[in-house]
Amino acid sequence: MVKKLKNAILFFLFALLTCALTFFIYAFNPLKDTCFAEANTYDEADFTVDLNPQSYEYNAEPHDYIVTILYKGENFSDYIVNYFEIGNTDFLDSTPVQANNYGVEIYVNETIKWFTSLTITPKPITINYAGPHEYSYSGLKHGRTITAVGVISPDDVGMQIEYEGVTNLMPVNEIPVNVDEYLITVTLTNQNYVIGSIIGEETGKLTIKKTDLTVRAEDIIIQPGETPNFKLLYSGFVLGDDETCLKPAPSMSFEEKTPGKYYKAPSGGSSPNYNFIYEESSIIINLDKIETKAQDHSFTLIAFLDPDFDFKVSKITSSDEPFKKANETIRARGMDTYMDKVIYAFDTSQSVRVSRDTKYKIQISDIQLNNIFAYKLFIVDELGLVHEIRKFSRSGDTISFTSPELGTIFVVEMQLRTYLIIGISVGVVLIIIAFFVFTYVKFVMEKKNLSEQNRRRRNKTEYKWD
Repeated sequence: MVKKLKNAILFFLFALLTCALTFFIYAFNPLKDTCFAEANTYDEADFTVDLNPQSYEYNAEPHDYIVTILYKGENFSDYIVNYFEIGNTDFLDSTPVQANNYGVEIYVNETIKWFTSLTITPKPITINYAGPHEYSYSGLKHGRTITAVGVISPDDVGMQIEYEGVTNLMPVNEIPVNVDEYLITVTLTNQNYVIGSIIGEETGKLTIKKTDLTVRAEDIIIQPGETPNFKLLYSGFVLGDDETCLKPAPSMSFEEKTPGKYYKAPSGGSSPNYNFIYEESSIIINLDKIETKAQDHSFTLIAFLDPDFDFKVSKITSSDEPFKKANETIRARGMDTYMDKVIYAFDTSQSVRVSRDTKYKIQISDIQLNNIFAYKLFIVDELGLVHEIRKFSRSGDTISFTSPELGTIFVVEMQLRTYLIIGISVGVVLIIIAFFVFTYVKFVMEKKNLSEQNRRRRNKTEYKWD
């Protein structure tokens, strides 16, 4: 009995709750007026309604369809406005805000309802390009500064930037690194905005240019017949790049065999990001050495020589024509000095000149030089130019020097300068000696006079007066 009573109470409470819920839903249902409207009977011919489509620009605020309904000439408000997206029959829960095309239902009852449209158009904004539009490759990302102007805060227009180069297509919103000429496309994912205008310098463009990479080989000296092993030197790599980035890397070829000094630059490198600047380096195939005799003198010539170079040297005296001609040339140039004496003279000739720009290194043995004299060298070349050489090295009886040309060689003893130096030195010594002698004699004389004066004082007669 108690169990049945308990079940009856539970059933009663459930029924009461159901009725309360039904009343609550009805009381707060926005469509309850529809129910009343359906209860009313209207003649559609008595209605006056303006159903022209309406349009607004997005401003982040709700936009209602503004409708005025007259029934029998009087304002009529017993209707509901429902919104739905075109292509979708579900009504929206609230007045539309987002840019879109909307259908509008003006509902009076099931038999009287009108349809029209409401369009919220996207808000036009300005895309502004700023910053440089040209860069040189640096291994870093380079992009344009692109901003949207006219966006309603705090909206995000969902700007997407795509860089499309001739050879590089970057993923969306990825900034390029490599060299290329890029076209920039800007799109918006936010339906509430549309690009209205684009401003700035070189809009839609970005250029990343190649950067300079200097390449040269190390200077090298090899022996005749030796195959050179070149080491290439690079200047200009950025951010850890090295020669492995070059496809292919530059190379250096060299096929010369004749001794001499050559200049050559690498070639053949390729890179999408680097502009190659090739510099020459020197390649020396070691010097030739010619040793010969000029009477009792050994004569050594070191230079870069052509294969058919024929070197001749002879010792000459003042009676020989080459000596006279060279001596006259030196005097005509005003380069002779009084009391200069030619103690050795040699005449050199060559059938073929040196093959590369260089200087002749010459050694002459059995040259007897007096250590008290200074010396210089004159070389009169075949063009009549006089080359004066004051710096040369001596090792025993061998002198070594470098000359830009060959010709008539004079070893000159500068006697006047030496004699002047000796004379001046002797004169200074004699003056010093004379000074000391004069000083000593003067001292002796003064001492003698002082003694004589003292003696006279002692022998002087004294007189007394009364």
